[in-house]
Amino acid sequence: MIPAVNVPPSTAGRHTEPCGFSGKDSGNRRWQGAQARPRFSDEGGSWSQGRPDRRQPPAVSRSVRATLSDQQEAQVKRGVGLLKKAPQEALAIARMLHQMVPNTISAYELETRALLQLGRYRECLAVMERPLCGRASASLRMTRGRALQELGRLDEAEVEFRTLYERYARTAQHKKVNGLALGRLLQRMGGQREQEALALFTQIRQLLAGAPDTPCEHYDVELTLARHLQHMGGRAHLHKALGILTGLRRTKAGNRPDTPCADRSIEIALARLLEDLGGEHGKKAYTIWVALQHKIPRKRDGKAGHDREIELGLAISLNKMATPESRTDALALLTAMRRRAAGNKANTPCDDRDIELVRGIVLQEMGGLHNREQALAVFTRLRRRAAAGRPDTPCADKAIEQALSRYWQTEGGRDSQQKSLAILTEIRKKAAGNRVGTPCDDKDIELALGILRIQMGGEENLKQALAIFTRLRTLCGSKDPHQPCDNKDIEFPLAGCLTQLHDWPAFDRWNRERPLLQGTHELELIQSIRYFTEFLIEDHGTKPRPELLDRALRHARVAVEKSGGLYSANLSQLGHCYRVLADSPYQPDIDIVGLKVARQEAIQCAQDCFDKALQIAPQRADRSKDQLWRQWQRAWLTQVKEVPLERFQEACRVRDPYPQGRAPQSEQELSL
Repeated sequence: MIPAVNVPPSTAGRHTEPCGFSGKDSGNRRWQGAQARPRFSDEGGSWSQGRPDRRQPPAVSRSVRATLSDQQEAQVKRGVGLLKKAPQEALAIARMLHQMVPNTISAYELETRALLQLGRYRECLAVMERPLCGRASASLRMTRGRALQELGRLDEAEVEFRTLYERYARTAQHKKVNGLALGRLLQRMGGQREQEALALFTQIRQLLAGAPDTPCEHYDVELTLARHLQHMGGRAHLHKALGILTGLRRTKAGNRPDTPCADRSIEIALARLLEDLGGEHGKKAYTIWVALQHKIPRKRDGKAGHDREIELGLAISLNKMATPESRTDALALLTAMRRRAAGNKANTPCDDRDIELVRGIVLQEMGGLHNREQALAVFTRLRRRAAAGRPDTPCADKAIEQALSRYWQTEGGRDSQQKSLAILTEIRKKAAGNRVGTPCDDKDIELALGILRIQMGGEENLKQALAIFTRLRTLCGSKDPHQPCDNKDIEFPLAGCLTQLHDWPAFDRWNRERPLLQGTHELELIQSIRYFTEFLIEDHGTKPRPELLDRALRHARVAVEKSGGLYSANLSQLGHCYRVLADSPYQPDIDIVGLKVARQEAIQCAQDCFDKALQIAPQRADRSKDQLWRQWQRAWLTQVKEVPLERFQEACRVRDPYPQGRAPQSEQELSL
C-alpha cells in the first residue's frame, strides 16, 4: 500500500482573517477582545497573560493610531492582496511603510504575514518581539500561532489559538475562523487530540447550522470536517466524510447528483477520500483525477497546461490501481513532472520533494532490481538533503523516513528488517518527546512499527505488535481497547498477529465481534490465513483436520471473487491452499469435505494463481520468502506421509460442522 504523501491540500478557508482584520491601523477599527486583552512583558520580550482590563483598551498612543493616510492605507490593502501570489512584494510594502510611518500595527501585521507566507518563521516571530507588537491584535496572535505551528512548537501554538478561540471570538464568524485554526492544530498533534478536534469542528458546525448533525452553509467548515474525518480513518468516519463531500458537490453542481462541480477543492478532496475507501471507489477516484486533468487551462501557445497538485494526485491514483500498466503510466507522468521541475533536464533530480518521493515509491512498487536500486537512491538523496547534507543521518521529515523504512521492510531478510526497525524506533522516539521505548500518538508510526514486528516474527515481537494495535484502538475512539474498532488498518494486522500467536480462541472471539468489517475481501483473506495456519501446525497423526483446509480454501476463493482478482495477496493465498491440497495424501482424487478435484487440476490452479499474482505485483519476486511458512509446510508433508491413508479417508467422511467457514458461535462449538 502506498503511504499518504504530504501533498499540501487546498488552502480554501485556511488564511481567513481573524476578527475582522481590514488592513487598516488599529485606531481605525473597533477595539476587540477588551474582556481579556493579554499584556506584554518587556522583560526579555516574553509573552505573558495579564489579568483582564475591562476599563479601557490597551494604551496605544493617539499619534500612532492616526498616522496612516488614505494613500498609505491603500498600500496596506494592496499588500494584503499580494500575500498569496507575491509575498515578497507585500513584505517590501510593509517595510516601506515602516520607514514612512514607524510603529504602526497594520504595517507589523502585513510584515509578519508576509514573512509567514515566505516560510521565514523565526524572522516572523522576531518581529513580534518588538514592543508595539506586544499589544497583540487578533491578526498578530493568529500569525504567531501559525509560525509556532510550522516550527513544531505545538504547545506554544495551542496557547495562541486557544486564546483566540476563547477570548477573541465575539461573533459566530470569529468563532469559526479561530476554532478552525485551533482544530487543525489539534489534528496535527494527534492522539486523543484528534477526538477533541472532531468535537470542536462539530460544535462550530452546529453553531452555524443552528441544529445538530445538520450541514451548515459555510463551505470551509464542511470541507474541514470531512477532511478530519478522513484523517481519523475507520469505516464509519470515512462514510460520514463521503456524505459531507457528496452533499457539497451536489450543492455546487446545482443540486444534480453524481455530477462533477466546478470547485477544484471539493473534487480533489472527494478523489482522495474515494482512494482511501478502496475497491470500486478507487476507479471513481481515478475518473475524477482524469477529469480534473482535462480541465487544466492550456498555455497561451496552445500547449497543454500543468497543475502539480492534480498531476501528483493522478500519479498516486494510478499507482494504487496496482497493475503493471497503471504503474508504468504513473512513472511516465512523474518523470515528465520531474523533468519540468528540474529545468527541462532529463534524468536529473529536482528540488520538489513530493515528486521525488512519489516517484521513488512507484519505482519500489514496480519491482525489479534496477527499479529498486533507483528507489533506494531517491530515498537516500531526499534524506541526505533533509538532514543538511549529512549522509546516513535521520532527518526531521517523517514521510521520507517512513518511505525508507518501508523500503527496507519489503526487502526482507533479518538485516533489512533491523534497518527498518532502527528508523521507526528513532522517529517514534522523536514523536514521543525523545522518550525511548514509549508509544507515541502518531498512528502512522505505530501502525508501521506493529506491522514490522509481525513480519519479524517471534513471540516477543508478536506480543509487542499486539500491544501496539490494542492501544491504537483507543486512539481511534474505541472506549474499550479489547473491543474491535471499525478501522481495518488496525483490526486486520491485529487478527494476523493472533494467527501467528496461534491463539485460535482469541481469533474466533475477534471474528464474532467485528460486524463493521463485514463484506470486505480483506476479512476473507485473514480468515483463510487463520484456518490455513491451523491446518499446517495441527497434529494430523493424532486427529486429521481436513475441514480446516476446506475452510481456508473457501475463504480464499471468496476473497479473490470479492476483489475481482486484482489483489495479489488473495491470489497468492489461494495458490498456497491449492498447492497444499495437491500435496495431500488422498488418492486418486482429493476429497476434502465435499470438494473433489484431481491432483493435476489442483497443481495447475496453484500455478495459475501464483502467475497471476506475480503479474499484478512483479515486486513479489524480489522479496525474501517467508521461511516460517516453508518450515510449516515441510513439517506438514513429513507428518502426513507417516499417517495411514485410512485415517485421512475416515476424517474426510466427517462433514464440517461449520458450513461456509462460519466461526463457532458458542462455547460448545468452540470445544468441537
